[in-house]
Amino acid sequence: MATADDLMEIIAVGSCPWRFLVVSAVKSLFKRKKSEKKKITVKSALLYLFNCYLCFVLAGLFVVCMKDKLALFPLKNTDWKPYLPEMAAKFKVQTKELFIPGPHQAKLAALLITKPGSKYIYLVSHGNGGNLGYRVALAAFLVATGQSVFLYDYEGYGESSGEAKLDNLTPDGLAAYDYLVGAGGYKPEQIILYGESIGTGVTSGIMSERKARAVILQSGFTSLVQAGKDRLWQLRLFPDWMMPAPHLDNLSAVKRHHPPLLLIHGSLDQILPVQYSRTMYAEASEPKRYYEIVGAEHNNIGMTDTPGFCKELSAFLTSFDADALTPLTPPTPQIEDKKKRPSRPRKMS
Repeated sequence: MATADDLMEIIAVGSCPWRFLVVSAVKSLFKRKKSEKKKITVKSALLYLFNCYLCFVLAGLFVVCMKDKLALFPLKNTDWKPYLPEMAAKFKVQTKELFIPGPHQAKLAALLITKPGSKYIYLVSHGNGGNLGYRVALAAFLVATGQSVFLYDYEGYGESSGEAKLDNLTPDGLAAYDYLVGAGGYKPEQIILYGESIGTGVTSGIMSERKARAVILQSGFTSLVQAGKDRLWQLRLFPDWMMPAPHLDNLSAVKRHHPPLLLIHGSLDQILPVQYSRTMYAEASEPKRYYEIVGAEHNNIGMTDTPGFCKELSAFLTSFDADALTPLTPPTPQIEDKKKRPSRPRKMS
């Protein structure tokens, strides 16, 4: 059995910034006799409760201070750009890179993919990792339904200026929407809000404050708070009201009046379990649809069953497409385009 001297020697070898506290704890441990019972006094009980409260507060401060680092993983790479010419040729679309005005005097990078003759345009709010370039494949699935697509990056993502923060996500999404109905030249009834993963919370926020023709929530959660508690058991110690904003409460949003809603989820999603979308569908108000992709995980939606995915999207469009709209004409953005960078197209894998 280790003695106090043995433990002291181990501590002495390492470099511990809390060495004084560790040494004191070890000494007090071995000074106490085995038969000795620790006496509980009012003072010691109050001290114990204070220490518990202090740990509670410190844990809360840690979550508040680190929430952006724990939830957001932006990337700045632009190696996806050489694929755009091939995409344009294959799907007969026009692509245009833009910078649009965002909140906090930020400039948000965006990609407008126009499908001639389309009735609608998808406004895509992407997930917490990568940047808009990682959603070019998703855009290909969407344009395959005959509609246009507008991708944008949150602050701190891709070529967008600013800093990646949870508090900035919904304001950035609203800025993208406002661009489409302003300088973009689109009408609210032509916009389909599409949210992916954490972007479902952004889409719900846009839906609550702006008009749209329809809403699609893919691989989402009931709320960011609930998703956080399910992944980090330590967060379950805190009531919801103590959790830092934004809560990105999708469940509350879909319970209220909303445009036609489609919920999509993969049955094998290990990051955000499919039960989130099942719960939202069960409690959402009408009109609503639910599409569960058997065998799909979090990051391969659309690739597990591409024909089925595109068929469901088209069926959803048809379900509310009673009124014929005038085909969209490619808008002339009033925001300065990015400088074209010559790049050699590469074949898509």
